[in-house]
This record gives sequence, structure tokens and C-alpha cells, in this order.
Amino acid sequence: MTALPMSAPVRSVLARQLLWRKSVAVLRMHFTDPTTMVVFPAALLGSIFAITLIVWTLIPGDGGQGWGEMSIYCFLAGISALAVTRSLPFSLGMGSSRRAFVLGTLLTNLVLAVGWGVVLFVMLRIEKASGGWGQHVHFFWWDWYARSAWPAVLLLQITSLAAAFALGVLLAALWVRWNRLALVVGGPAAVVVLGGVAILLTSRHWWGGITGWLGGLTPLAAAGLCAALLVVLLACQYAVLRRVRG
Repeated sequence: MTALPMSAPVRSVLARQLLWRKSVAVLRMHFTDPTTMVVFPAALLGSIFAITLIVWTLIPGDGGQGWGEMSIYCFLAGISALAVTRSLPFSLGMGSSRRAFVLGTLLTNLVLAVGWGVVLFVMLRIEKASGGWGQHVHFFWWDWYARSAWPAVLLLQITSLAAAFALGVLLAALWVRWNRLALVVGGPAAVVVLGGVAILLTSRHWWGGITGWLGGLTPLAAAGLCAALLVVLLACQYAVLRRVRG
């Protein structure tokens, strides 16, 4: 019996469903190693926080500000790079498309960014309510957050974490695509470009205006910048990954 040909809309729906299933499979693949994706970042942040509290207890002071929270951004960028370099060849070898891998990695990014954003937000609320852990010190809270309402602070946490993850994916994509050439050529090129920009800003005396503008941002405006940066990073990583050979 001859099968009836499918119409274009039906084929399009089936293609989207297949893409979604493959993307979810990539998401699950990334989380097959929960130790790297979840446990290590939690242990790292928790240990830094505990050590910082011990130091503050031994050396009392008012208004101390810890920077240990930034470690979670660095670690998210690192595990995202590891996830791409480790999972991309296997995923393509198992029949996943590059588009499905990018979408599945984006879903992973969103899950981690929302999860960690909520964790950091809850911790800063506890810190604020406890008067800086009873010592008037800050690990998660910044006075700058008071410029916007709480939802804007949560949005900033999520978008900034997502941007850090996306940056790690892009760096890994460049490595997978061009391997050592990305390091040999891209590294010096980045130094030249960034150095040139720094020289230009210094010669034009623009640093003061830029830092003043950044200092005047609200958390909501900063969240918008992080979201814009995230879109740029996603576009760049897709442009690179779509040319990676399986």
C-alpha cells in the first residue's frame, strides 16, 4: 500500500518536533554528569562562603564586602566549555544535528542560570534580612542592588549567569572548530584588539565617562545589557558550531 505524501505544514511540524526531541536529549546528556554540572559549583561556592565567614568572624569589621560570589560565574563558564568539548563530538556522532546541539545547550544554560540565579537571590535576601550574617558584612548583597526592585535583581542574576555560560560555550566552540589555530591566532589577535581599544580609550580620556556611565546603571539596566550580550554570544556560537565537522 502506497503511503500518502505529507503536506509541507505537516512536514514542518514533524521537523520541529524532531528538533525539540533531539534538543531535550542533548540537555539530558549534559546532565548525565551532575557532579560536574551541579555538585562542584555548589561545593566551590559553599566552601568560599564558609571560609569568608570564618575570616570575618576572626577579624571583625563593619561593611566588609566579599567577592567570592564571582566564583560561580567563572565556574559556569568553565563547565560550559567542558560540556561542549566533551559532548559535541559524541552528540554529532549519535545523529544529533548542530542546531539541536545548540538548542539543547541553550536549554542547559537556561536551567543552570535560572537555578543558580534563584539560589543567589535567596542567599542575598537571607543576608540582607540577617543584617549581613549578624556582622554587617556582605557576600551576596551589593548596596547597588537597592537601586531597583527585587525582581530586577533576580533578572540580573539570571541574565548575567546565562551570559557567563554562553561565553564559555563560545570559547569552547572556537576551540572545537579551529583547535590550536584558535589559540595561536585568536589569542594574540584578542590581545591586539583589546590593547588597541584600551590605548584608544586612554588617549581620548574616555575611561572616566565609561566608568561613570556604568556606575550610574540600575540593576534593571544592567540586566538588559547582559541580555543583549547573551544574544550576541548565542549568535556567535551558533555561527561557529554550525560549521563544526562531526
